[in-house]
Amino acid sequence: MRIKSRTVVWVLAAGVGLACVGWSWGYMSDCRDEAASAAAEARECQSLAERITSASVVGSPTAGPVELTGAISSAADAAGLPEGSLQRIDPGAVRRTADGTQMERPVEISIGSATLEQAFVFLHQLVSPPNVLTLASLQMKAPDSSASDSDRWIVQTTLVVPISGDQQP
Repeated sequence: MRIKSRTVVWVLAAGVGLACVGWSWGYMSDCRDEAASAAAEARECQSLAERITSASVVGSPTAGPVELTGAISSAADAAGLPEGSLQRIDPGAVRRTADGTQMERPVEISIGSATLEQAFVFLHQLVSPPNVLTLASLQMKAPDSSASDSDRWIVQTTLVVPISGDQQP
């Protein structure tokens, strides 16, 4: 009886051992699959983070703030604005559009002295292709009637620049 008891104990021990090996194998296989899935998600997150950090202005994924300054300078030259008439160019903080699907940056521009023609040529240049700016607000202060240059206006405008990174933030 003793040999049979030992055999039964060894068989039970081997069965329990094989069951533990099977369970461990399945557990490790599940962990490997989860690790592969986590690595794929990490790569996707890294890709999205790179798109966000490379988000740019003025229409193309490679454009930067220098192009905005260049567009404003070109528009001022085309409008024939006198030197120093651009008193302030103030880019605001990036924000979501009203529908929440895109990002945009408001840019406030103050022109100290311009004729109506110069002001509208300037704005037309900025909102016309290839520029992708949108006119959000326009305030014009009428010239003082006693001033010698009564055909000059003070112009304050806010333009909106879409932010793009592969055309989607």
